[in-house]
Amino acid sequence: MNLTTIDMERQVLGWLMKDPDRIDEIPYLKAEDFSSKEYAKVYKKIIEMDRPDLALVGREMNNRALLVGMVEETFGICRIGDYAKIIKESSDRCKVKLVCQEIIELADIEDSSSIIDIATEKLFSITNEQLSESRILKEYMPCSLEKMDAAARGERGILTGIHQLDEILWGLEKSNLYIIGGRPGTGKTQLGLQIATYIAKNHCPVEFISMEMTGEQICTRIICFEAGVNSDNARRGRLDEGDWNKIVISDKDTAKIPLYICDKSYVSTSDFRSISRRAVARDKVGLIIVDYLQLMHGSGKFENRHTEVSHISSVLKATAKELDVPVIGL
Repeated sequence: MNLTTIDMERQVLGWLMKDPDRIDEIPYLKAEDFSSKEYAKVYKKIIEMDRPDLALVGREMNNRALLVGMVEETFGICRIGDYAKIIKESSDRCKVKLVCQEIIELADIEDSSSIIDIATEKLFSITNEQLSESRILKEYMPCSLEKMDAAARGERGILTGIHQLDEILWGLEKSNLYIIGGRPGTGKTQLGLQIATYIAKNHCPVEFISMEMTGEQICTRIICFEAGVNSDNARRGRLDEGDWNKIVISDKDTAKIPLYICDKSYVSTSDFRSISRRAVARDKVGLIIVDYLQLMHGSGKFENRHTEVSHISSVLKATAKELDVPVIGL
């Protein structure tokens, strides 16, 4: 028997009237995913009640006949999970179509950079709507207790490989923004590359966004660091035979490091969000490093540089939280 989306919505609601505990099988399904406004109201009432049943929901909706019909229509083996996934899929498809229509309308009035950023943000939000929803305290407790237990067992965040720093931070925590400050020429970039390389080798892929150095310059530093040779000597062509032997020995392992480098000379906050989202979605990146913040620009117009820097910081923090990865700004 072929069921339409509306039929499946009725089946889901009917089964929930029969067995309310099955609501736990479909936590991803929201009221707005129902194509029927009336059915969306019924579902909303069900999830708002502790122990919903036909009588209670019927009284709240003032339409008991509708609910009775849904219950009577349920048949065969309960497939509430399968139906809910199809309903969710259909809802997401409709949202994507609406976003595409909005982008088409914006194409004639916005610049290309703004359009790309708006499109990326809207499409990304479709699969992450749960991040913006309020949740009751008890829903966060299992995760919090699990982290506390892990800490008690000695587990930390993402270790940087720098013992003193790891002792202070207890590892890099997801969703956090870390700023490494220092005067020009004090080694911020080298520190960032050292952290990036260590984490990429031992924990997860890393995205390194550099507005100051080219990809080749960064690669040269990493090759020399991994081989244990002086990068300044490499730049000046002063490597001896022993240095070259070290590079040859470490070359294959260095090539396997999952470190992704973006060396665009101009990166706006809009660009940063797009690069970061793509890196996390495509390359499974678990850390993003920006070098360096003074060269980043805000998307839009600002009264002064102080206001622009505040905007940049807020975007970096919001992106870290949205993507659930730590972000380091140099």
